[in-house]
Amino acid sequence: MQEDDEGLIMRPYTIDGDDVWWVTEGRRVRICGIYETFAAAVDVSNGVLHSHGHEDFVQEWADRTKAAFTQGGFPQYADDLVVHRFAVTPEAISEVNACIRSTGRAMRLGERLRVIGETCGLAAMAPMGRC
Repeated sequence: MQEDDEGLIMRPYTIDGDDVWWVTEGRRVRICGIYETFAAAVDVSNGVLHSHGHEDFVQEWADRTKAAFTQGGFPQYADDLVVHRFAVTPEAISEVNACIRSTGRAMRLGERLRVIGETCGLAAMAPMGRC
């Protein structure tokens, strides 16, 4: 991950060419292409960002987690999980990185993505809502 002057993590996700990369401990892992859809799973009751990356990976995680909550007798927890899907733009990836750095920021991720979409002129930036 890239660090700032104080050694703090700045951006675990980076866009390099036509790909989005997760950078950690000197390793780079390709997450998706810039023409694919990125996603983030958020607990809307507390703003915790639980899963993020390629939309298929995040959706699979959300489906398994919601099923486990429901089968375990906690359907309210399943209802609180929301998957936001959105186009890859530098602004959107920057927002995901900010959510990773700041606990609770993801509570307003959907709103921020809508603003980014309006600013960039991308109707696809509007999150697709609950999974």
